[in-house]
Amino acid sequence: KPDVISYTNMINACTKAGQIDDADAWLQRARASSVPLDIICYNSVLNAWSKGRALDMALEKMTELRAAQLRPNVRTFTSALSACVGGGARSARVAQGLLAEMREDRVEPDDFLLGVAARAGVFLPPSTPATEPGAFRRKEER
Repeated sequence: KPDVISYTNMINACTKAGQIDDADAWLQRARASSVPLDIICYNSVLNAWSKGRALDMALEKMTELRAAQLRPNVRTFTSALSACVGGGARSARVAQGLLAEMREDRVEPDDFLLGVAARAGVFLPPSTPATEPGAFRRKEER
């Protein structure tokens, strides 16, 4: 019987092949099989949707992982922010909201996440801790 690692590997294989719908189908299949899923499995499918710049689907996966009682980590937020890159004003607002969620969840950004956030149109001042309210600002507020 497949376990969470098997499902995650299938999701990653589909992502690498550019088969985003198939990656998501493997997540749905895993959920239906009652295999306990972890954040790595959800991050893998979130990454698939982010590579396709499918912002709404990426946000849906964020909602699903929270509903599964999983706590997002820096990779989760990096993938979700990746879906915001190049998406215009709505995507920049969503990115700002994701960074606010990240602060609430007390997830510390790494350099890679900060680069993705900047490409999505939001910035963290260098001297401001990520957990401080108002830490993230859109570029027009700098």
